[in-house]
Amino acid sequence: MTYEIKQNDTFPPLRLRLISGTVAANLTSATIVLRIAGIGSRTMVVEDAAQGIVRYDWQAIDTASEGIFNAEVKIQYPGTARQTIPTVGQIAIRIHREVVA
Repeated sequence: MTYEIKQNDTFPPLRLRLISGTVAANLTSATIVLRIAGIGSRTMVVEDAAQGIVRYDWQAIDTASEGIFNAEVKIQYPGTARQTIPTVGQIAIRIHREVVA
């Protein structure tokens, strides 16, 4: 999966539906963190726990540099259970260079 955004943009947010096996991950009471190589770890908002839908609202610092950044989502369920999505590969976040006049 590749998500594309323009350099220095903060909209639209990154929205994902997290799938565990063949069904949506149940995110009730879970903590969700988006980890982006070279950028950092960011807490995601759970929009729909039962459907596994999460959102990250970009900050200006996140999209300041152009390039392709690998990412993954870490789910911390209540207790000690943890899960990483995707289980194979990464999410590619491509930040395109903006035109400077």
